[in-house]
Amino acid sequence: MKLRNFLILFNLFIFLFGCNKVNFSYGKLTFLGKIDQLKFEKYWTNSDEPYLFIWENSQILKKSLFSNDSKFSFYGNFKPQDLFIRKKIKDGEVQLQPVLEDIKFTKDKKIAVFTMRLSTSFNSTIGIADMQMNKVLFSYPLEEHPPVMGRKFEVVAFKDVFFNPCISESGEYVACDVFNYMNIKKIRLLDINTKKYKDISDAALPGFLKDYLYYIKIDLKNKKTFFSCMNLKTEEKKEIQELNEYVWLLKSIKDGIILFGKDNIYYYIPENKELKKIVSNGELTNTIKNSEIMRVFVEKYGENIYAFYILKILKNNAYNWELYGTQLEI
Repeated sequence: MKLRNFLILFNLFIFLFGCNKVNFSYGKLTFLGKIDQLKFEKYWTNSDEPYLFIWENSQILKKSLFSNDSKFSFYGNFKPQDLFIRKKIKDGEVQLQPVLEDIKFTKDKKIAVFTMRLSTSFNSTIGIADMQMNKVLFSYPLEEHPPVMGRKFEVVAFKDVFFNPCISESGEYVACDVFNYMNIKKIRLLDINTKKYKDISDAALPGFLKDYLYYIKIDLKNKKTFFSCMNLKTEEKKEIQELNEYVWLLKSIKDGIILFGKDNIYYYIPENKELKKIVSNGELTNTIKNSEIMRVFVEKYGENIYAFYILKILKNNAYNWELYGTQLEI
């Protein structure tokens, strides 16, 4: 563990002093480079190293989040055996080539979870790989849904699609979002060892912290959403606080949970039982004229917490896609 912590700090030192360094500040967005508009949905970050990642041609590429250099470079190979989307057909299954996104590892790097997308469509599933065996152990197969009367346009071609996976701190559970062809949202909680699962209906955006799974509960009847949690041991569910805005991202950071809402960023510490507003997104983005938020990320690097935005910006009658970052004061 000490060696791992040293390597993380060493990487931070290299980036802070060995590249085109940018200066972050509270309440202000810092330009971090241009983004390919055709790939903006494929990027991800993680809390181990300060990079923006993308998977292409069986390789993970990286771009420093502490630099405004837009170039990506080689990070590592990632193509475990049996890496394919399984599609159910009448007489069995066929194997389809995936595009990978959102690759996440357990702390010991032995297990990886990731989203496998069918080309550029919304259709996707999640995979779990054993990195010591370099092999995919499990993935949910996709099954085409029956025709829906009166519906001309289909968002998904399958009964269920799976995406946005996360791993518990113990490495015992994986949770992910599930979207049904009838527009039903739920969270699936999977035991990695037994492959048994439980579904939380009308819920989205799972995130683990200690012995709890946090998520957004959706009350369709009353058109309300609630920041909620479930005890992993007792399976007891609890609504923590009603929300009055759409949430882009829910993520465990330090000893709490970050909620990245449409209007504001919040931080929740279970011990204090308080959802605290950190900053308004409007206060940050109003300095970037004619901009629209397309993707958001939050990560902790060293002792600091950062928020990153992919913005679509109208300049000279054309749209530019750019990455910005800011330091959060919690």
